[in-house]
Amino acid sequence: MRLKLVYILFSFILVSCFEKETSTVDLIKIETENQPDFKIKSPKVDFYDSIHIKAVLTADFAENYIKYNYTSLFNNVHLDFYENHSKNIETYIDADSAVIFNNNNNMFAYNNVYVWSKKSKTSLKTDFLEWNENKRMLFSDKYVKINSPVEIIEGYGFESNQDLSNYKIFKVSGVITKWENI
Repeated sequence: MRLKLVYILFSFILVSCFEKETSTVDLIKIETENQPDFKIKSPKVDFYDSIHIKAVLTADFAENYIKYNYTSLFNNVHLDFYENHSKNIETYIDADSAVIFNNNNNMFAYNNVYVWSKKSKTSLKTDFLEWNENKRMLFSDKYVKINSPVEIIEGYGFESNQDLSNYKIFKVSGVITKWENI
């Protein structure tokens, strides 16, 4: 009986050791597969329309994942949009972090997202914003608050041109009209 108990106990120990080895190997494999291909401190990305610069993106840190075809940006993410064929900043976006998709240059900005348009004198606050580079449009499916010269409007779901001069909120939850501008 004792020998049988020792054999069963030994079998459990052996199996549990084998399982730990396997799971450790799997964890190491997963960990190395999900590492960035390279990291950059203080990256700067220029977006061009033929020979004219249309936007400049900066951040404190970036990590590029070639396998997944995106770049993650962290801390003080800032994107300037320039007026057509000009060096004048039209609009800018600030965020805590962002992801740029390498195949189309579209960007998702996350957490404390703030947009300011010098051209329309309008600002936007949200926790998530998508920029579509080709369409030059901004989108969000989250809560947004827009402060323009004529109104303060908030709600859920949003789309706009990138200078915030033509925006739409899909589910409006509040509007304050600024009477001095009517």
